[in-house]
Amino acid sequence: MTWNINWFRGQKEAELAKKAITERATIANDYLKLTKKEHFDLISLCIRNKYENIFLIGLEFFKHKNNFDIPFFYKTKKELINHFKKTPITSKHILIKGSRGMEMEDLINYI
Repeated sequence: MTWNINWFRGQKEAELAKKAITERATIANDYLKLTKKEHFDLISLCIRNKYENIFLIGLEFFKHKNNFDIPFFYKTKKELINHFKKTPITSKHILIKGSRGMEMEDLINYI
């Protein structure tokens, strides 16, 4: 399931999701209304909540690629889909966050 979020709601959902069973993953695309710091803070929040797999899509997230020790930064959704075709995701609980414009629901066909 995908839906639009604002920054506060994204923080709240990430906090709630950390209580889920292990083997979690987060897939998110960048948000045009967020600042560079807010993108950084969102990545930090996912790391702090110990998500095993964090997949980040978009140029705003990609700018932080060298600031974090996580491997899954993609400039486009197509790059992530190509990754999933080669290496299927194995997490049991997957939080997909994105704007309607990115049509993140397409990812369901590849996970």
